[in-house]
Amino acid sequence: MSEQDKKLPELSIQFPGTKPNGRIRFGLGVAAQVGSEISDMTDGRVLVITDRTIMSLGVHKDVTDALEKHGINFDLFDGVLPEPH
Repeated sequence: MSEQDKKLPELSIQFPGTKPNGRIRFGLGVAAQVGSEISDMTDGRVLVITDRTIMSLGVHKDVTDALEKHGINFDLFDGVLPEPH
């Protein structure tokens, strides 16, 4: 199977009230691209919202590492309650 075949489809959705490049993306490796995506959208801080399970598993690191790599300041909130709670 080629690398192209392994790539998951990407979904981009425009939300009312967002900047033209605001979108939802998913797929393999997308978390590592968040730094470049966000740097095009803001010159300030961002808020990363997650839950404690994601934090304990270290899944958030791809996102926070990408933000740090691009010099983007962020706050991290891990108080989301997972469904069902």
